[in-house]
Amino acid sequence: MAPWPLVERRAADPRLAEELAELRGYKAAMDAHAIVAVTDLQGRITYANDMFCAISRYSREELLGRDHRIINSGHHPKAFFADLWRTILAGQVWKGEIQNRAKDGTCYWVDTTVVPLPGADGKPRQFVAIRADITQRKLGEEALRLSQKLESLGVLAGGIAHDFNNLLTSILGNCNMAAMGLPEASPAHGHLAQIEKASLRAADLTRQMLAYAGKARAAMEKVDLNWLLLGLRPLVEAAAAPGADLRFELAPQLPEILGDPSQLQQVVMNLVTNAREAMGEGGRGTITVRTGEQVLEREAVNSAAPAIPIPPGRYVTLEVADTGCGIPPDILGRIFDPFFSTKFLGRGLGLSALLGMLRGHGGSVQVQSEPGQGSRFRLFLPVPDP
Repeated sequence: MAPWPLVERRAADPRLAEELAELRGYKAAMDAHAIVAVTDLQGRITYANDMFCAISRYSREELLGRDHRIINSGHHPKAFFADLWRTILAGQVWKGEIQNRAKDGTCYWVDTTVVPLPGADGKPRQFVAIRADITQRKLGEEALRLSQKLESLGVLAGGIAHDFNNLLTSILGNCNMAAMGLPEASPAHGHLAQIEKASLRAADLTRQMLAYAGKARAAMEKVDLNWLLLGLRPLVEAAAAPGADLRFELAPQLPEILGDPSQLQQVVMNLVTNAREAMGEGGRGTITVRTGEQVLEREAVNSAAPAIPIPPGRYVTLEVADTGCGIPPDILGRIFDPFFSTKFLGRGLGLSALLGMLRGHGGSVQVQSEPGQGSRFRLFLPVPDP
């Protein structure tokens, strides 16, 4: 006799209907609280829930029939995924943390469990991937790790800088005394001038080290950032490449901030110089200096510069963007490291000193960059309470 239709079986066996309803309940609960995908033996996606679509920024139609390479960020080596597939094809559950890339290019982390579903022969027939978004946790861990690293380096840099400064003061003082006691025609004047020049360069490096440590002397006062930029505009135009299109987009009626005008000017010039160098030899492209205001409702952590999490509050923003070569992902995470440079003649503390100055101002920075798409450095400077 032919098997009963499913409807007749449900009516004849209330337990089956109850179990199906229970399974539907489990599925609804899982879909409401987890990122879920089902794949076949070839890894093609056969089911994607709403949370998977939301975090990946892909529609369900774009995901179905594709494999998970569509969201591969390139962060993990091939051996990582080879181990995953070896485990699940053997019928075992795989657990781990994976960095994926959404359709808009942003990366996110998921705590992942892949469960093989066996067929009648006991071998895996399909796989269910259950994920939880752990992006903020991973960024927080990286922020803490880097913050501790920078704090240790800052203590070391600050101590060395102070002692070194004392030595330079002695060198410069004795150099000047020696020059005063020499006849004007003495050839030693030239050697003393070279000693003084080298000492002044060393003193400048010392100031950068103090800035990196967040211990540079800051003359804090109320600053109108728009007025500061307008006064700095001739220097910014001189620093920009001749072929670059330099634009100032200043938001009206910005609130004042507390800052050291000299350090803020140094920050702007540092970023504009980097933007100019990103244009290459021809120097053609656009550099935009932009100000604005933003209210953050909750703490934000930037994956490119996680050393300074941004607390909630009201901020004046200063942005320097360029249409240059951009920064490759493998370099982006290192741009704030002391003495790191991709330039042949690169030296000094550069962006790490900028980071120290921002720490001294209670501010932070976010970076967005893609190779061939330019870069955007956005600084956040807190607005003081009235």
